[in-house]
Amino acid sequence: YGRYNTCRQLLDTPGFKRILNEPDKLGQTPLHLCCQNGHTRVVQLLLHKGAQFTKTYDGNTPLHEAAANGHVSTIDSILQGHAHLINSINRLGMTPLHLAAAAGYVDCVDLLLSKSATFLTNTDGETFFDLAIIQKQKDICLTIIAHDRWKEALDLKSLKYQTPLLGLIEHLPECVPVLFDRCITHSHNDKKHEDFHLTYDFHYINWMDTKQIDGKVYRYPMLPLNVSSKYS
Repeated sequence: YGRYNTCRQLLDTPGFKRILNEPDKLGQTPLHLCCQNGHTRVVQLLLHKGAQFTKTYDGNTPLHEAAANGHVSTIDSILQGHAHLINSINRLGMTPLHLAAAAGYVDCVDLLLSKSATFLTNTDGETFFDLAIIQKQKDICLTIIAHDRWKEALDLKSLKYQTPLLGLIEHLPECVPVLFDRCITHSHNDKKHEDFHLTYDFHYINWMDTKQIDGKVYRYPMLPLNVSSKYS
């Protein structure tokens, strides 16, 4: 229940070190459980007393637990002093970013992106963007598109969809116009000024797939448009 004073009293006893990092049958320590439930003050207390960042038997760190359950303040608190944990992977190759994206925790994904989380793939070759699309997490996809790292995310390769854009077209088409709006740059002039103009970036819509079959190279230009017509 995150009872700070009770935890503090326990940790002030002479034998507190015996229970500080004691795991349960799943390999979860008190720190894991506090992060799982978002008890940020108790997390800070445990760390102050010397709690260790161990992994559960599934390979989850306390940061994984916080991300999987949407506790953004707990994530922020951990990363302030333990930034190296941000790209930790569990037994399935999942990072905290994977878990937060799959579960639909917008604030957590936004924070992890802003803290420079690396875009890794899990053991199935899936990125965090793939998982957001697979789970149809519309708000997560819109958060990615709105973030400063949106181009980095859109340039990811996808084993499932080839590119995130093709996945969005298939499963979350309502996100696509928002993405294309991000590809428009307005000039700094007032709209009424004669030099006002718009610059369109066709990088994503012009994406071309290339396949080699029996020694021959086949090119499929403007694949996003073809996929759009298929799922229209």
